Amino acid sequence: MRKGIIESVNIAIESIRQRDDLLPSVKDAVIRTLDNISQRDYYVHWTKDSIIEALRDYKRRTGRAPTVTNLTETGMPKSLTIQTHCGMKASLFLKQLFPENRPTKQDVSMRYNPYGFETVDDWLECFALQFMKHIDGICAKKYNIVRDEGTPTWETIARHCQCANWKELMDKAGVEYKKKVKNATQIYVSDAGSPLIDKFEKLTKERQRLNQELFEIFGTSKK
Repeated sequence: MRKGIIESVNIAIESIRQRDDLLPSVKDAVIRTLDNISQRDYYVHWTKDSIIEALRDYKRRTGRAPTVTNLTETGMPKSLTIQTHCGMKASLFLKQLFPENRPTKQDVSMRYNPYGFETVDDWLECFALQFMKHIDGICAKKYNIVRDEGTPTWETIARHCQCANWKELMDKAGVEYKKKVKNATQIYVSDAGSPLIDKFEKLTKERQRLNQELFEIFGTSKK
């Protein structure tokens, strides 16, 4: 479906280029519009599997692994799409999927890892993205269960970031739990009966009785 749409757009662009009955300005505007459409993702229902397939297909076609720059090309998932579906920045995901994208210069202080992360910030950003994505009910025990497939456990991240525990990792990544907003006004419903109310009701009835007696007295005296 995705390839079919892209091919259709490319055919339309090529057809417009070959037409001689259109003004150059009109032709350029139409081609520019079609080209913009081909660069967008809104007509593609991406999944993690289709993203990986598109990236690997690019390598098969071009003979080299795609980089972040290549994600702007027609038919490629965009950086935000990869981050949304794969739980990490596109640059990190590409390094994880294609080891050849990792730096050739080996830093002796950097241990090899299968995720392609190069710095502490890379690890912390991965943790922060996963934390915010699964924040509802997430904790140290649940993190490893709900994290996206292909992302490291929080213990692995903590080890690379030299964090002793979950709380320290949260602090270093700059994430926190959602604060529950307490309702400052609490309404309590209770039995309406009370000595004060009973007394008020008795006084009201007594006043009504006196008023009735006065009405009867004055009514009789007028006759």
